[in-house]
Amino acid sequence: MRPLIFVALFSTLAFATPAATLPRGDDQFQLGWSMTEVDSALAANGVEILWRGFDFITAAGSPRAEFVEYRFAVTPDWPSLLWRVTTAYPAPYRREDFDGVRGTLEGLLGTPSDVKHPTPKSGDPEERVSWVDPLTSVQLGARWTEPQDPKVDRMVVTWTDRKLQKVVETQRRKQKQHGR
Repeated sequence: MRPLIFVALFSTLAFATPAATLPRGDDQFQLGWSMTEVDSALAANGVEILWRGFDFITAAGSPRAEFVEYRFAVTPDWPSLLWRVTTAYPAPYRREDFDGVRGTLEGLLGTPSDVKHPTPKSGDPEERVSWVDPLTSVQLGARWTEPQDPKVDRMVVTWTDRKLQKVVETQRRKQKQHGR
């Protein structure tokens, strides 16, 4: 009897589906892409590149977004890999703008893992909505100040590859220790 129970239990575990994971991007990018893959996707979509460096590309945003920044983890093995994508929406933005972006993200990512509401009475005007799994985090954030300052206030969506983020943080710590 025990062998049958073991076989039944093993079969159940072997064919169980893994926990649901977040998408690694949208129709414009996938975290973990090389710089060449991001370049190709931007060119295919007719997106203008505003600035470029050895570990980043900043591109023009959509009609509502001001810009999109693609950050790459410089790895010992070529190519460098996309670890963070930040889309910035300029001030002034309204509650309807925030709720629209949040709705789009919820349609893609599902129910948020965490929601932090602003508490203006205690001096904290930031609102954040986050989706997190072991590999990916996505965060929507905005500051609700009156008046909004176009020089510093942005509504921001940030996609992060959590594994590559650790690589980048380790590199930064080593550079700091060596005075670079």
